[in-house]
Amino acid sequence: MKKTHERAEIFAQKRADKTEDKKQFKVIQPTKKYKKDPELYNILPDCKMKFEAFEKLADTNKNVSFYLLPGIYRQFAEEVKNVLNLPDNYIFGCIIGAISTAIGNSIKIRSNSYTNTSTIYLLLVGGSGSGKTPALSKIMEPLKIIEGRKTMEYKVAFANYKQQKEDEGAAKGNKPEKESIKITGGNLEGVLKRLEATPKGMSIINDELAGFFNALNMYRKGDDVQNYLSIWSNEDIDTIRKTSEEGYYIKNPFLNIIGGIQTGTLKKIVSQIGDEDGMLWRLLPCLNTQEVLPYSNGGAIDPILQDNYNNAIINLYDTLYHDTISFNQDTKSNFCTPKILALGTQGNIVYTDYVNFCKYRMNNTPNEQIKEILAKIQIYCLRFTLILHVSKYGSNIEKYNEVDEDTLFNAIQLSEFFFSSMKDCYDIVNGEIENIFGLNVKYSDFYNALPNDEFKRSKAKDICMSYEISERSSDEFLKRKDLFKKVKYGTYKKVENQ
Repeated sequence: MKKTHERAEIFAQKRADKTEDKKQFKVIQPTKKYKKDPELYNILPDCKMKFEAFEKLADTNKNVSFYLLPGIYRQFAEEVKNVLNLPDNYIFGCIIGAISTAIGNSIKIRSNSYTNTSTIYLLLVGGSGSGKTPALSKIMEPLKIIEGRKTMEYKVAFANYKQQKEDEGAAKGNKPEKESIKITGGNLEGVLKRLEATPKGMSIINDELAGFFNALNMYRKGDDVQNYLSIWSNEDIDTIRKTSEEGYYIKNPFLNIIGGIQTGTLKKIVSQIGDEDGMLWRLLPCLNTQEVLPYSNGGAIDPILQDNYNNAIINLYDTLYHDTISFNQDTKSNFCTPKILALGTQGNIVYTDYVNFCKYRMNNTPNEQIKEILAKIQIYCLRFTLILHVSKYGSNIEKYNEVDEDTLFNAIQLSEFFFSSMKDCYDIVNGEIENIFGLNVKYSDFYNALPNDEFKRSKAKDICMSYEISERSSDEFLKRKDLFKKVKYGTYKKVENQ
């Protein structure tokens, strides 16, 4: 009788729950008629079909395709992947970053009356040991070679200046300024000083960009962020120095920001930067999709292939430097006269259609974050077009002065990849997906399966086996202070508001 009574109570409770659910989820009928979201008719059908295919591909495949890269760049990407087993997105991101840095201010791309450079702010997002450092080390090697050469040239010039000053009394204006292609960081004033002496442009490249972003946060009441927004847009910089009556005037500054960021650190940085001024939406995340850290196979990258890749980047930089950098005798400084790459008639039609495809999605989303991302992606599309064109045809813009259709569609496909990547990254950061930021699916599910109240270590050990997690890994997981707090010996509780 007791069991029958208990079953009756359970049945009654379930029926009550169903009744409550019906009340809770009762559909409220609208009181007026609404318009349907408009269809996209004002672009070419072939373009629409390709754009939608690129969007779907990016949402289903989280790794960018090396086939978007031509020649030596694709070969080198595949070699780095095969030998070092690094994340595809890290490799691809570093390669386009290196090409962009070699191009600098020397080439601009024009669409109708709008011109742009290849400036990119790019993050390799992943945990410790995921391969950020080796990717940057191997792929940015040609930039290190150029920077080493420039450092030596500066040291020789400065030594000559000192000798001349001692012998004859050199004028103040003759003092040489250090020119760069790659720096690891610095405060804003130091960066502007180096940019002023480097009209071709340069990159901030660092394994860990946390220090760079922390410096922005430290001086947030100043104009650091605003200056980096202007630099991203290649707008002229005209500022007053804190320690001098002189100021910095930098015409069309070119600066890339490329580097690694820990997954946990990114969440803190995003919360500190905020999204009011748009800095957040300029950051292109290359997400690590490998759940298992790469094991070393003891192999080494083919030295001939490394040299060929290095020489491709170095020759691109040197040729463009020779063709576009001149010395102004009046100002005693270098200036850059860029080459102009055009989209052409057909290219302008396709790009205009892609802009309208972005605008269509902006007009039909209630999410302001998506609108912000799309606004920047359509600009990045032109920048990717420039990078991919130069990677395919080199520096001879006089001969190859119009973008071909295949290159433009490749740039659009790359834009859709980063659109999806940016959505994924900020959804994770903002807690809009079920997985816990910085954890793979298995550990996220394990975390959610643990009791919300206090629980014993033995309870976690029982649960972990269902998720193919060892007791040792379970114990180490419980020691994460960002996820758990130790109540007493052997007893834990989830951190609130996780």
